[in-house]
Amino acid sequence: MSDICFQPAWRQMEALNLGTITSVELLNLHVDQFNRVNKTINAVIKTDLERARQHANALDRMRADGKILGPLHGLPMTIKDTFDVDNMPATAGAPEFANRARPVEDANVVMRVKASGGLIWGKTNVPYLAGEWQSFNRLFGQTNNPYNLDVTPGGSSGGSAAALAAGITPIEIGSDIGGSLRIPSHFTGVCALKPTFGLVSQHGHVPPSPEYAGEVDLNVVGPMARTVRDLKIMRSVIQAGATATQSGFALSLENKRLAVWAEQEEWPLSTAVQEVISSAVRELEASEAEVVRVKPDVDPKELMDVYLGLLIPVVAMDMPQLRSVGLKLLRPILKRLQKYEKSPFTDGNWAVKATLSHHEWMQIDGRRAALKRILRDFFKTYDALIMPISATPAIPHNTRGTVLERFITFDGKSHPYATHLNWISLASALHLPAVSIPAGRTPSGLPVGIQIIGPQNSDARLLDIAEAIEGLLGGYRRPTTDLGVY
Repeated sequence: MSDICFQPAWRQMEALNLGTITSVELLNLHVDQFNRVNKTINAVIKTDLERARQHANALDRMRADGKILGPLHGLPMTIKDTFDVDNMPATAGAPEFANRARPVEDANVVMRVKASGGLIWGKTNVPYLAGEWQSFNRLFGQTNNPYNLDVTPGGSSGGSAAALAAGITPIEIGSDIGGSLRIPSHFTGVCALKPTFGLVSQHGHVPPSPEYAGEVDLNVVGPMARTVRDLKIMRSVIQAGATATQSGFALSLENKRLAVWAEQEEWPLSTAVQEVISSAVRELEASEAEVVRVKPDVDPKELMDVYLGLLIPVVAMDMPQLRSVGLKLLRPILKRLQKYEKSPFTDGNWAVKATLSHHEWMQIDGRRAALKRILRDFFKTYDALIMPISATPAIPHNTRGTVLERFITFDGKSHPYATHLNWISLASALHLPAVSIPAGRTPSGLPVGIQIIGPQNSDARLLDIAEAIEGLLGGYRRPTTDLGVY
């Protein structure tokens, strides 16, 4: 019966609806799986099991009385530790948020999950302030990848992705401002939807600090799951007005024009990723779709400069005031030195962009608007754009130094650690939806994903295209290890 933990959420809901399992039983099976594997992967870092079991009993009684709250009625799940849950306030891996008073107001997406009958019993690990691509912090330690404990499941939704891949939870909710949904999905062989910016409320997400009441530019909240069909179900729950139904075409690639952008001199790709993506593209070319290797008329250097000009001020929101003052004093010198820097991923560029004036930010926003127009025209010709997610499969754990001080090595060459921002920048900077799905595995068994990008507000149609491609490429495959726990 424990194999049900690896079934898609929609199949688990079928079992609940048919009465072949109760919510209490399903919760206990997932907790058993948590007890078997979490000590080795450290994906779930806090639980509220007593209240969860009480809630599951209540949901089972409601079902017996014919009262169904919604599409998640009785389904147990975990959620990224950047979302407030009444008895489990978000810490975002930050010691300064470790002792927040409880209860707290549920995040908006948590309210929606509960209203639809979902049962949140645990929180999943993230990096400090959800600020990088490995999930480790001083509060809860390091999360390991279920496919290979020596590599990371990614960040910042790394605990979420690891829990999904390891059968601890059937569905999750994460967030993405710098690839935080897509990179963990790519590293662990699961699926994610980065929605069009603004469609899903960020209320109750930390960072920024819990006191901040606004919606942060670039950041999105989206579902993670083992199948695209599950992404559709969760989207219908967390997005106001969305449904889980198809957008109007059968799950077929017939007459679809798919663009592929998988080569860019400034954005290196490891041979391991190239080979998986090339194989996936050949599968698409043999399908009913029309596949064209073409990129939007976008200068990668301009895109990255715009993206970092929008991203870094957001990341710097919680910067200590003394450091902010110091950077502003040094800014004129650092700005003059920028022209000598060969990489955008430097302390100097970070400092200059962290202290932008509002007028400078508006100029960057205007440059973004020009790039958005290019993409609107591009998507008049193509139904979707397929791109890599990151230069490498899951990378070995390396927490020495800062994000800007680290390097990643592949194919005998060293590259800035922040190279992870390259391929995800288009969808993030321009507010575009992107669906991540597994594309295959490397010879060593590590997953590799692709992102399928569409025009703004095309999320429903994009999910249909992604589900059709998922069927072609095979989708999620359960990890096999020598740990004897799967």
